[in-house]
Amino acid sequence: MRKIHFRLNRLGNVPITILVMGIFAVCTLAISSFVISNISVRNDFIGVSMIGKLNYFEEEIMFYAKPEINKNPAELMPLFGNGVIHGNVAFHGGKNGNQYFLNATYSERKFEFSWPMFKTERIIYIEYTFPQK
Repeated sequence: MRKIHFRLNRLGNVPITILVMGIFAVCTLAISSFVISNISVRNDFIGVSMIGKLNYFEEEIMFYAKPEINKNPAELMPLFGNGVIHGNVAFHGGKNGNQYFLNATYSERKFEFSWPMFKTERIIYIEYTFPQK
């Protein structure tokens, strides 16, 4: 009687093994699809975040330029000197007469089989001009 029980148990190992491998494959596919979609969604909102950051810089410039504060934004903010870099996005600012201009550049490094091997390619460029009030 004991041999029959062992034999039936051994015959059940093949379907269980196939079931476990199938579940593992489905879970791996689901996790990889979430990772891929997260990367593509993160890159889709870069332009929106750049515009939001430029609006923040404009509000900061207008705050310092108020008559009550009466400070020079070009002296206080690092945006007007070397600029501000957040990851692949670079922000720069300047003043031309009584107008301020801000720009944001999103660039990526691309690999090529030439010299230099890594070239910086500008993907998104936003320029924003507003008058001093």
